[in-house]
Amino acid sequence: MDLTRRKPSQERGKERYQMIIEATSILVGERGNDDVSIRDIAKQAGVAPSSIYQYFNDKNDIIVAIMKEYFDQNYEMLKSATGSAQTLSEWVNALDSTIEFFFDLIKNDPGWATIWCGIQASPVLRDIDNEDALRNARLLQGQLLNFCPHVDKAEAMTACFMLVQLAAVTGKMALFTDTEMGSDLINEFKRIVRMRVKSIAV
Repeated sequence: MDLTRRKPSQERGKERYQMIIEATSILVGERGNDDVSIRDIAKQAGVAPSSIYQYFNDKNDIIVAIMKEYFDQNYEMLKSATGSAQTLSEWVNALDSTIEFFFDLIKNDPGWATIWCGIQASPVLRDIDNEDALRNARLLQGQLLNFCPHVDKAEAMTACFMLVQLAAVTGKMALFTDTEMGSDLINEFKRIVRMRVKSIAV
C-alpha cells in the first residue's frame, strides 16, 4: 500500500514528515481521531496544510503511516530481543521482556493507544493490523521450531498467532483498568505464554 504522495528524500522533508506524524499522534491522543482535522495537524506541526498534502493524501494516510511505523519498530524490537536467545528458556524470557515493552508503549503513548484501539473501525487498519500479527507470528513460529523441531508447523503457527492476538486483547483490557489490575492482567498473560510454550515443547 502506497501511504504517501511522495516519500521525502531530503533531510528537511524528512523532518517535516516526522513533525506531521508526531503532531497527529499528539492531537489524536488528546482529542480522538474524529475531532482532529488536517488544519489542526498543520497548526500543531507548524506547517502549512498544503505541506501535509505533499506527503499524504488525507488524514487517514497519516494514521496508517503512524501504525506502520510503530508496527515496524515493534517487529524489529521483537526480532532483536528473541533472535539472540540460545535456549528455549532464554527465548521465553525474551518474550517476557518484549511483552513488558509493548504494554509500556501503549500506556505511555496516548496517541498510539487511541489509534490502535480504533483499529476495528477501519477495514484498512484492520488489514494492516492482521498483516502485522501474521508477520510477528511467523517470526515466533520459526524461532520456536528451531528450539522444538519436533513440533508440528501448523500447530506452532496457530499457537504463535493466538499469542500475538491475545497480547493485543490483553493490552486493550489493561488500558481501561486501574494500574494494579492492568499489571495483573499483563502478568497473567505472561503466565499463559509460558504454559503454552511448555505444553507445545513437550
